[in-house]
Amino acid sequence: MTKIFFVDRYIGYSTKLFESMLNISSKKKDFDLLFLGPDDKKSILFSDQILSNSKKIWSNNHYVGKLLKFISNNKPDIVHFTFELRTFGSPWASFKFPILLFLLRLKKQKTVVSLFNIWFYRENNHWNIPDYFPSKLPKPILTILVKLFFSIISNLCDKIIVGTNQGKLCLTDYYKINEEKINVIPFGISSLTKPVNEDTKEKFQKLFDGKKIILYFGVLSPRKNHSYAIRAFKEVAEKLPDHMLVIAGTSTKEFENYKQSLHDLVQDLHLTKQVFFTNFIKNDEIDVLFQIAESTLFLYSPMSDSTYAVTIAIQHKKPIIVSDIEIIREIFPEDSAFFVDLKDISQLSNAILKISTESEIRKNLNSKLIELTKKFTWDNSAENCIKTYESML
Repeated sequence: MTKIFFVDRYIGYSTKLFESMLNISSKKKDFDLLFLGPDDKKSILFSDQILSNSKKIWSNNHYVGKLLKFISNNKPDIVHFTFELRTFGSPWASFKFPILLFLLRLKKQKTVVSLFNIWFYRENNHWNIPDYFPSKLPKPILTILVKLFFSIISNLCDKIIVGTNQGKLCLTDYYKINEEKINVIPFGISSLTKPVNEDTKEKFQKLFDGKKIILYFGVLSPRKNHSYAIRAFKEVAEKLPDHMLVIAGTSTKEFENYKQSLHDLVQDLHLTKQVFFTNFIKNDEIDVLFQIAESTLFLYSPMSDSTYAVTIAIQHKKPIIVSDIEIIREIFPEDSAFFVDLKDISQLSNAILKISTESEIRKNLNSKLIELTKKFTWDNSAENCIKTYESML
């Protein structure tokens, strides 16, 4: 039987993918899967989800030695890592990840890396690093270092998984990675099988004073342009007295100034009674927020990576306003979402007004999202991951 170790935090997309792989492998009986998670419960970025076939092996910011020892002692056929800037704790902890891959390569250990947030994005046929990258280094130096970092990771592993074709294009065109090494496996979309907590639902409804909710969910980061949502909502707030803009989530340490700037903007625009910040949201509160929301916003800047928050909105079949960028076009057909130009606040405010006042538009978008949930499933994602493993044996 083939032994696979899957390494990540106990976070939504990884636990759902792993559970689907467990289900598939239990029928085929040819894979022995084990999830290697963290033992640290202090960080808000470490999910508290319960997962079968898992062990708590490594710690926040301290993972190289612990994982290397466990992998060396147990000798799996393949180790699958998911990786983004905060997978293993602080951003600085991520710089030890190539060392771990190098040491495993010396041991001839086969590895797969799912890359999230490759940072570079394409604009006017040119690859750029965003201005909000959490570093004070000059941009030319930062560009070289980030490119070198991801190039090392890409070359040290045996297979790379990305969630989008844009991500694959970035790796092949900018990083010059052989396309045969890269598999595109999108996030899945869960089915809504369990009822929401009614006490939590009542708590939020009281908190929002019974108003209709326009929801912007996810970690607070400059690439998500919350300020545009706030400014656009200001233009239509008087026409939507029974609506509230709810910004759900908190920032990581490097973007605390960004979070404060959003609070300051709401104060300056006199929207404190119409824009609400939830701060950190627990796992069991996410589904409740989406259930009570009337519509959702995702106003991302151009990027190459997947976005798990958007799949949750699709899962709940909530009408969505999205920025018109390539990565979003890859997910949504033309008539399944409201596409807006980020730089056009009037266009965004008109979209908010339409989606909030015209029930027929919401109904049509809802029906399109129902079709979209059939396209992206965790079972499909899991099957493709298992095919990736099989291709390496």
